[in-house]
Amino acid sequence: MDRRSTMRAGRAVSQCAGLAGLLAGLLMLVMPSAAAAPTVRVAGSAGESQAGARSPQVTLAQAPVSLRAAVRRTLPQVRSVGGVPEVLAGSHAPGDLFGSAVAISGTTAIVGAYGVNDFSGAAYIYVRSGKTWHQQATLSDPAGGVQDTFGCSVALSGTTAVVGAPGVNDVAGAAYIYVRTGKTWHQQAELADPVGTTLDYFGCPVAVSGETVLISSVNANNNIGVTYVYVRTGTTWRRQASLTLPGGGDNAGFGTSVAISGGTAVIGAPGVFAGIGAAYVYARSGQRWRQQARLIDPAGISGQQFGSAVALSGATAAIGAVAVGQDAGAAWVYVRSGTTWRRHRLTDPQVRSGAEFGVAVAVSRTTSGTRVLVGASNAVRRICGSAYDFARSGTKWREKAKVVDPGCAVKDRFGTAVALDGRTAFIGAPMTNKDAGAVYELTIP
Repeated sequence: MDRRSTMRAGRAVSQCAGLAGLLAGLLMLVMPSAAAAPTVRVAGSAGESQAGARSPQVTLAQAPVSLRAAVRRTLPQVRSVGGVPEVLAGSHAPGDLFGSAVAISGTTAIVGAYGVNDFSGAAYIYVRSGKTWHQQATLSDPAGGVQDTFGCSVALSGTTAVVGAPGVNDVAGAAYIYVRTGKTWHQQAELADPVGTTLDYFGCPVAVSGETVLISSVNANNNIGVTYVYVRTGTTWRRQASLTLPGGGDNAGFGTSVAISGGTAVIGAPGVFAGIGAAYVYARSGQRWRQQARLIDPAGISGQQFGSAVALSGATAAIGAVAVGQDAGAAWVYVRSGTTWRRHRLTDPQVRSGAEFGVAVAVSRTTSGTRVLVGASNAVRRICGSAYDFARSGTKWREKAKVVDPGCAVKDRFGTAVALDGRTAFIGAPMTNKDAGAVYELTIP
């Protein structure tokens, strides 16, 4: 297998396309070893343009006091969710792929581990008490089938969790909705592929906001893809809309990535336009969803896969294009004003070819403004991976910090999955310790 094929095989961990038959042979995920001393990168001076700035590598002692304090508070104590001792004691076995999907909402988080029990899969719920995260529940594959890949995708909004299982029913797929009452999580609904066609991959990815859920069948209709919208009334979920690619087109991958915030949805289609890719914005009016915008890279070239990852919070969307520049990758932030979306490109000057910058993205509003977290699962030597924090300053977006895999080992793929709520970040490293996997929680500075 050549280098580019190897990198694309690893990228499939987050994209979940073709999981049932491919990932058992292609992925090796690991678990955290002892944390290494953190590498900190700070943004250039305010006078530098974001595209041209080279963020200097500095030691912890050389970092600004405010950043140094934040790093000392987080990175040296960066830990896998549930605590390093628990993971090392065998809570996650080789092959579990723990951390291939993550989501966070307030003081609750969910982590997918779709490799558990021969790819039957599982998902784990964590809650924060003070500064400590502890496991509250384990969600197991209700169907219990080999290669169901339950936990391939996860989403969380308040006390509602959604877990995708695209391998169910001969890879037609399904998604399961859970709700919390007190400290107990119970299944509220099972949503099956409306068409029920083999290899539709319904259930990967998923997204949720309040009473609305998005579920994709990325392989439906000759790999064109369909994304379904479900809404909850009381405890009943019903399908509200089926969103399809305008104009069609085989192998578009429409629904490879999805995000929703309130009445706005963003759907990635990295295969359209000969792989240049695009992301489509839909807005809900009453019970109907209408396309509001098509987001593209005007300078895009064939194969860059714009839309391979998407995230949305309020009027801010983040879009990844993982194959830009010989798989160096890139990401964009779009900010909506009225019905117009204005773009800003996010890059790191030191990202090399093959880094896969933009393989995962997350957006969240904080008290000081909006933050964007970008994963680069193949960055840093030995494919350890890293994640990048960006913040808006006036009309520009600047890199604030780079988070390097604290337990760097060969092919950790730290940054395969990222989630952000306020300043709390979860970063998945599913190729840690012989594909057991790990998730790290930290507070971004």
